[in-house]
Amino acid sequence: LIDELIQSPGYDSQMFNWWADLLRLKSRMRGGNQIQAGQLYNHWVKETIQTNTPYDEMVYSMITAEGYPWENGAVGYYLRDTGMPLDNMSNTAQVFLGTQMVCAQCHNHPFDKWTQMEYYKMASFTYGIETRMGKEKYAEIRSFFQKDNQNLSPQAKKKKAQSKEAQSLRKAIGEMMKPLQYGARQTTRKLALPHDYRYKDAKPKSFVSSEPIFAVDHLNAELENPVHAYGKWMISPENPRFTKVIANRMWKKVFGRGIIEPVDDFKDDSEASIPDLLIHLESLMVRVSYDLKEFQRILHNVEAFER
Repeated sequence: LIDELIQSPGYDSQMFNWWADLLRLKSRMRGGNQIQAGQLYNHWVKETIQTNTPYDEMVYSMITAEGYPWENGAVGYYLRDTGMPLDNMSNTAQVFLGTQMVCAQCHNHPFDKWTQMEYYKMASFTYGIETRMGKEKYAEIRSFFQKDNQNLSPQAKKKKAQSKEAQSLRKAIGEMMKPLQYGARQTTRKLALPHDYRYKDAKPKSFVSSEPIFAVDHLNAELENPVHAYGKWMISPENPRFTKVIANRMWKKVFGRGIIEPVDDFKDDSEASIPDLLIHLESLMVRVSYDLKEFQRILHNVEAFER
């Protein structure tokens, strides 16, 4: 029965609802004209569930997403928080690392070890991701249609710009550009500390370098694409919280309560109710190669679930 149900459309449906809550999915995202982008992101999530994409691959795809929504639905991960790159990092840490850093955006965390500097160093990995696109293309198109105006007098240019034909043309260009306004692309934009930064380790408005909160030896953002390096670090089995957090989330999904609670607020002194079980679940998650369907099939077959 478990095998039959887990291969049914019902499994895909309830997993989509689970992901929709976790990723805060919306059909209409910020920006007004992003209905299509929201739907394409939702569709991408549904596809990853239907194809049973491994969890680590899914996360990596979202973290490193580039392009337009119709090319790569995963860019919806950044479009969901467009204009809020610092908040996007907070959400990433909370969802995938079970670590709440949001308080450290404005000051050193009052209830955890994270500093404001560490927050900004983490955020700098993806701060360069731009979600508003098409500006250059829009300027290029307008320039093309304005070629004929070069020899006109200022008065003639003004009169032509106010004509019905010019208004219709601008409207047509605007409609053409709507789908090209939103996507995700990596830029070299640097992140600077806020103007009111008050700690002694750096001056306000100084640029920060990218650095993860948990050290991993193989991470070297300077030798490769920093966003890809960040993505590899995020999903690495060596990352002390990535595997632990998803194993704990899956246990809670099946049994109703996490071995560590809350499931999205891990601290160094967080205690597991059954430490050996959580260690075992971490190794199991790696052993099944982050296959969430297989992981849940195993949990539903254990004697504890039967009881």
